[in-house]
Amino acid sequence: MADLDSALKAQRTAADAFKAAAVKVPDSVWNVPRAPGKWSPAQVTDHVGVSTKVVRDAIAEKGGMGGIPRFIRWLPRKLFFDKVIAKGFPKTAKGPPAFAPAHEPKLRPDLVARIDAELDALDAEVRAMAASGKTTFEHTFFGRIAVADYVMFNAYHLDHHREQLPAAT
Repeated sequence: MADLDSALKAQRTAADAFKAAAVKVPDSVWNVPRAPGKWSPAQVTDHVGVSTKVVRDAIAEKGGMGGIPRFIRWLPRKLFFDKVIAKGFPKTAKGPPAFAPAHEPKLRPDLVARIDAELDALDAEVRAMAASGKTTFEHTFFGRIAVADYVMFNAYHLDHHREQLPAAT
């Protein structure tokens, strides 16, 4: 289990690396899917902003992405969440529809700014929770998990998608 300060630092480091890679993607491929049925770098960047908002909402227990009955939440936690915490995201991970990017093209500066805004809001949310003594929350798919672990989960998610961005040429 990660401590919150270390998890927040890891998340910010991963976000900074992701944003640096996104900014370097050549304009000629920014809106081009990397393969048939895959997202473009713009959509990957949009997805990162969307998913960080979903992470923040999950931690705040706002819902919005559906869920499964409490009595079976241990199963996806053991089969997916705990494995990500131990080893990072698998290359073939697929998220629920709540994490999907927009279909219309968006401007790169707007997408990168959204990542910063969502991370700042997430940071404020989890620090406020920690200040009030709350260190866990009930996730609608994974059950009761540590806030710090979910922040690390998001850091690994950022790294997973940074690896999908094409290198600058």
